[in-house]
Amino acid sequence: MPVEVLSASQKRVTRANDAAHVPALDGVRGLAIAMVLALHFLSANNQTGRPFFDFISAITTSLWIGVDLFFALSGFLITGILFDSLHKNGYFRNFYARRALRIFPLYYGFLLVLICLTYPLHLEWQGKQYLLLTYTQNLGIFTHDFAGFRPASFINLNHFWSLAVEEQFYFFWPVIVFLVRDLRKLLWVALSLSAAALVLRLVMASHGASPLTVKVFTPCRMDALLLGGSLALLVRSQWRSVVLRWSTPALVVVVCMLVGVGYHYHHLSSDVPFIETFGYTLTALAGCALIASCLSGNRLARLGFENRAIRFLGKYSYGIYVFHYSVDAALTAPLRRWLLIAFHSKPAAVLLASIPEIVSSILVAYASYHLYEKRFLNLKRYFEPKRLEAVGAPSQ
Repeated sequence: MPVEVLSASQKRVTRANDAAHVPALDGVRGLAIAMVLALHFLSANNQTGRPFFDFISAITTSLWIGVDLFFALSGFLITGILFDSLHKNGYFRNFYARRALRIFPLYYGFLLVLICLTYPLHLEWQGKQYLLLTYTQNLGIFTHDFAGFRPASFINLNHFWSLAVEEQFYFFWPVIVFLVRDLRKLLWVALSLSAAALVLRLVMASHGASPLTVKVFTPCRMDALLLGGSLALLVRSQWRSVVLRWSTPALVVVVCMLVGVGYHYHHLSSDVPFIETFGYTLTALAGCALIASCLSGNRLARLGFENRAIRFLGKYSYGIYVFHYSVDAALTAPLRRWLLIAFHSKPAAVLLASIPEIVSSILVAYASYHLYEKRFLNLKRYFEPKRLEAVGAPSQ
């Protein structure tokens, strides 16, 4: 079956464009982690009775959207890698080896260090370390406590549910891409599964499922990853120019819709009924539109996402994400207490406390990357995909 829908000349242009590194996408990743940091480090009273601070709180509680942006970007990048590797040697071996070298050393290294320090630090796992080690903490296996992954007051692993969602996606999506192969059919599969995720959310919400259950359950959240994957397929098709041309207007429309929902509910937290169902689809579409806008070479997108600071955050975003919630658990309360005594202002305490917390998270991630993770990343060169030379390989 064919895996392209372009002419031979268009194929070469599209492959060249997609193979090239897009600096703005590093910035998109940087934006996503910046939103997550602000969500956790600036969280305070949701209702203060003072309009300005309630407005700021409404914004910060809406920044969980950064996780959905990560999902959309991951789906886009992973699907592109998989589709472009269909006619290369070691499709599964190379993909899973490279993913493992990027993700497992930090994830399992951090967990194993904590497990080894269980007795000295008096950590209490309640058997949940096994769920973390198997990336199943979001499935409710053996327990319905989706948010109880805090072995100590100064260690917070609740956010690892999103890493579990991505790992479970990596488990089944490469197989589907390999079996379907045809671009048009694969696009329909991705869109159909995205629609299925929305239907499942509607059914679960109507039957009284908690917002947290819907939020962390992979089948309910796979539409963000799959819509990102759909975008990767579209930019490899005859629809590329249309998608990129309309990406910025689409982004404006979807963002305006989210703002309208936020205005109606006074915030966009994930327990809002609309967010629990259609809202996740809107945030996924917003992420895809932003990615496409960056691909289109939009001047504003380039200015916003190609600067060094935001790309720096993007480069170290994985480590920052892994460590930051424990930094928050360890530092936020004592720092805010000390600053509140010093300045007699809770807003000042919240804002000033966030600075050393953010810096600490970045420094730990930077050190981890250069002193530890790079040793494994250097091994990825042994798993570079090579084009098949066998008869039947697609012509160039």
